[in-house]
Amino acid sequence: MKRLIAMLGRMIGIYFTPDNYATPVLRLGRYHQVKKPGFCWIIPFFEQALPPVKISIYVGNFVFNEVLSKDNIPFQINLTVLFTFNPTSALKSAAAELVRGGDGLMQIIVKDYANQGLRRLAARYIAEDLGSTPVMSSIERNLTRLLTAEMRPLGIAPLKNDGLLIKEIYAPDKFKRAVLSARRIEDMLRALTAFPIPATLTEQAIRAAFMTNLEDFENNPMLILSSLSSAETSQLPMMVEGQKVAGRNGYNGHR
Repeated sequence: MKRLIAMLGRMIGIYFTPDNYATPVLRLGRYHQVKKPGFCWIIPFFEQALPPVKISIYVGNFVFNEVLSKDNIPFQINLTVLFTFNPTSALKSAAAELVRGGDGLMQIIVKDYANQGLRRLAARYIAEDLGSTPVMSSIERNLTRLLTAEMRPLGIAPLKNDGLLIKEIYAPDKFKRAVLSARRIEDMLRALTAFPIPATLTEQAIRAAFMTNLEDFENNPMLILSSLSSAETSQLPMMVEGQKVAGRNGYNGHR
């Protein structure tokens, strides 16, 4: 019965739009406007109603591979974006394309913009910091602002509060092993500076530790060096020089 009433209504140009949807209307085959939820009337023969499009919340779950950190370590990042579509605020040419393309086209657009913005933001941080909570929160906020600004002409916008969530960040296995090796090197450096060891032995121990780890990671120094914190790596020359001075003066820092 309802279908029969709806069919009779459409014959005279009466349409019903459910809540959280809008009905796009074409006039002589060209995009004209959208009708809000509720009953609406269009001019028969001159205007045509397209299937209603959702104007509430869309959910996009995206996976981005090979997202590079500042020190060129590739990560896999799983991202969820909650966004809305408002055809009345979009450029008319963009709205005409989006109401025809529907959910699939909007998902592609949001993914492309999110991919571009995420890679730019991730490149600001070193690999060791990328998975920390403050950095992830900063990326989420900045990426939300970026998507809001860039997709405004399309009528698409992420939710202002908690509209974007970094669900998971996966580091490469080699980088994980490199971090553990870097921690061992840092512990070794602390031990060498805490006990009376000749400077030549200190240099040999540091060189041996680095060479061993470089062999484990296919002679790629970036994995090891990116895992070492900047504070520790900046102290390497000072540690060795301190050992040399202590050796010449017969004093190792302990009485």
